[in-house]
Amino acid sequence: MPIVVFRADASPEIGGGHIMRCLALANILRDKGAEIWFACRTQTFDTLPILKNSKYNLMELPEHSSGHRELKDALPQVEWLIVDHYGLDANWITPLRGWAQHVMVIDDLADRSLDCDLLLDQTLGREDGDYRPLTPETCTYLLGPEFALLRPEFAALRSQCLTRRRTPTKQGPTKVLVALGATDPKNVTMTVLETLNSISTDIEITIVLGSGAPHLSAIRDTSISHRHPTSVLVDASDMATLMAHADIAIGASGTSSWERCCVGLPTIAIELADNQHEISRTLSEAGAITFLGRYETLHPDLLNQAVMNLISTPRHMEHMSMMAAEVCDGLGATRVAERILS
Repeated sequence: MPIVVFRADASPEIGGGHIMRCLALANILRDKGAEIWFACRTQTFDTLPILKNSKYNLMELPEHSSGHRELKDALPQVEWLIVDHYGLDANWITPLRGWAQHVMVIDDLADRSLDCDLLLDQTLGREDGDYRPLTPETCTYLLGPEFALLRPEFAALRSQCLTRRRTPTKQGPTKVLVALGATDPKNVTMTVLETLNSISTDIEITIVLGSGAPHLSAIRDTSISHRHPTSVLVDASDMATLMAHADIAIGASGTSSWERCCVGLPTIAIELADNQHEISRTLSEAGAITFLGRYETLHPDLLNQAVMNLISTPRHMEHMSMMAAEVCDGLGATRVAERILS
């Protein structure tokens, strides 16, 4: 039974995307016989209860050291170390060579030296040349949304979702899914919620946040008096179903972009962090999203207009859905797992 250790973190500032995509891969590796460990800083387990409840082996690393000693003390040797962390580079990885037989890095920045055998970057349009100067000559690259790490329920719902979106029938209010990261420390959700209050047509709003979101209480209070029916879901475990039932999404240009593409969900995207810029740019150019720019410059009138443009033009929604669906089929985690275990 191969041992696979994931090194990733989550926090209100980092968000939960790194852990969530690692979990998607971990689930498939486990089903194929691997023994899974997650090595994380303490705050990770408080930020994402889903990891604490995953029944995987969990290792808590100290806040102010490399964690190398703790890793080696817990496990004498492992087959794979998988690193998904913007704060770690070759200087952190190389001392663990030998302890880990193979190293994989999950990245989407291409901005630092990475000592790995396998490099995964899900970004649309990413090329080998972006990583050649940063990785060993023997490194293998898995690039593009073909390898996006999604849980299998997205691919399972894909056909049903695409059929519905290509033959839309107007029944009841437009369902709007608002998902701006598990923690949303900048409280962009509140800006969106207040803007949607001015929408005159009938809509139904579902907001998804994690229990570690610092503004969760304020969002709940605001939702109670909202003009439109609004639900606030905490630590939702059925994002695929929520996306399947939604008509449009307002979301961050992060890892959930590939989930929305898989089920063809028309999306108004907002960039919440620098590392989301390439995703925003390439998906916008592909016609898969309506991109509204950085959260700091988000103007309520622009958001209002984007929502109304989608609601009032079903053909535009259908076209965006088709363009998004072409980006990602949801089978990436299986492809990556097969590469690892081969």
